Amino acid sequence: MDVFENLANSPNRLTFGPDGDLYVAGYDTTTYFYTINRYDGLTGQLIGNGVFFSAASGGLHGTRQLLIDPSGTYLYVVRRRWPCRRSEA
Repeated sequence: MDVFENLANSPNRLTFGPDGDLYVAGYDTTTYFYTINRYDGLTGQLIGNGVFFSAASGGLHGTRQLLIDPSGTYLYVVRRRWPCRRSEA
């Protein structure tokens, strides 16, 4: 599955959630923030418009790792030199 064709910039962090969906963080060179997109883990299709966390929403800097708690409730973003941010999955 080619899930990266919809990310115009550098997709470089990904993880599967307990629901099987794939979360992909990519650096947006127009905003200099990371966007997190969500894909169906079986088909590779975008879920909705694909944007789970928009770069325009205040953005993430220095994204290093994506983690989802076992219940699938929270997505944790590990960042370099900045505090950790939690978002409901």
